[in-house]
Amino acid sequence: MGGKNTTYGAGWANVIGIPVAGLAFALCLVPHGLLWGWPSVSRGAALLFSPLTFLIVVLVGALAHEGLHALGFRVFGGAPWAQIRFRVLWRALTPATHCHAAVRAGAYRWATALPGLVLGVLPGAAGILSGAGWLTLFAAVMLSLAAGDLLVLLAIRHIPAATWVIDHPSRVGCQIVREASGC
Repeated sequence: MGGKNTTYGAGWANVIGIPVAGLAFALCLVPHGLLWGWPSVSRGAALLFSPLTFLIVVLVGALAHEGLHALGFRVFGGAPWAQIRFRVLWRALTPATHCHAAVRAGAYRWATALPGLVLGVLPGAAGILSGAGWLTLFAAVMLSLAAGDLLVLLAIRHIPAATWVIDHPSRVGCQIVREASGC
């Protein structure tokens, strides 16, 4: 495993976010529009995308996103709350949650995926099934915010679940602490 890159600069995660955002919007809006019609999406956009509302949704969503990472490190990884910190990566203007405790790679994956699942996939499915255009759009925005998380999940996909990893102190992703076979 040594030598595999499992980290990225926050700026690179933001660059990846552009095509991921397009994909997130397509995956949410196309099924919604086909099932409920495009006026449903337009009504949702009118509700969600006024400048002030959008700013509030993104800020609150970003805070909830980071809180879910922290909860994931605690619940899935068993990390003590005292080892979980919130920070801002100023070069990329990105909020981040940092876990100072080593956790198993499987738990790290769940902590990484949790915000995208809770704030993106679940509301997206609910919005598509119910016809609530605003909820489908909210899900697309939250999935877009999870683009860096997707990058991390792709970077660590080959690390065995039992391997111990720790958050990188200054980059997006983790470092291998101890191989699974040494546990």
